[in-house]
Amino acid sequence: MYNKKVTMWVIIVLLIFLLPITIFSSIMHFKYVEPKEENENHELRHEGKLYFYDNDKLLGTYTCKNFDDYCNYAFMSNKSNYSLDERKVKSNSKFNLIDNRYVFIMDSKTEELANANIILYDLELNKILASYKEVKNYGIGIEGNYYILKNLENKWGVISFNNCNFNKKIDFTYDYIGLINKVNENNKISSDIFAVLNNGMWQLIDINGAIFAENIPLEIFSYNSEYIVLKDNDIMSLVDYKNNKVLTDYKYINFYNKFIEIIDGSNQFYLYDLNKGSKISELYNVNSIEDITLDVVENKIQLSRNGIIEETIAID
Repeated sequence: MYNKKVTMWVIIVLLIFLLPITIFSSIMHFKYVEPKEENENHELRHEGKLYFYDNDKLLGTYTCKNFDDYCNYAFMSNKSNYSLDERKVKSNSKFNLIDNRYVFIMDSKTEELANANIILYDLELNKILASYKEVKNYGIGIEGNYYILKNLENKWGVISFNNCNFNKKIDFTYDYIGLINKVNENNKISSDIFAVLNNGMWQLIDINGAIFAENIPLEIFSYNSEYIVLKDNDIMSLVDYKNNKVLTDYKYINFYNKFIEIIDGSNQFYLYDLNKGSKISELYNVNSIEDITLDVVENKIQLSRNGIIEETIAID
């Protein structure tokens, strides 16, 4: 009899304790609403932040200081005042997300945008890695996933992004760094040789800092693996890597295939074979190099002037 009473009281106590919890849980179950996603439309710019996605996966966010002015992907640089024949980018072109982890951002008041710093932001670490004055990869990208940058001390260097790693490749010690508009088989700017300015003298170096040519006082316009085109005001010349003169006093010199494009002092264009030491095309009167188009068709160079095909030249 005693045991039955004890059991009954235990049941009553448990019911008194558990009944409110059961009722509360039931009420909360019916009241629960799935929370809304913070940026359900996956907009880049949303309520003071930048949101970066890989399809529907959120990679990270950046909190803007100037959301109502300009906070967005950074603009590509196109500010060079040097003669180097670099690839131009379209005005207002912007960088893209890099390896789904890094992003170049500009966060600036509108009136200060022209001189705004460019922020390198790590979405995985949710932090700013560095700030720069200029960043360039020529729009189509540089072989090796390199980026050429000017730091806040006005010195240029090169960094790379590979396998989600951010690495410095060329120290920030140069007064300028650029690459000529030479495209490789993957439609990227070739990075085998960089033109750099150091204390008023130009050099050609590789990504490891090895020097191919140095102490060049005139501005470099173009180069290949053996020769350099120099520009002095409106006059161009061709020198070898030891700065020995090969061709001098022309209006235009540049490399095409294994030949050289030339416009002489009489505004006549022709192709020149340096190995043979002779012209390989006819002479054509031009106003500028823009009048000439060269295309390789079936192992021949098709030469057009102002849209009209003039001749085809066999490539030996």
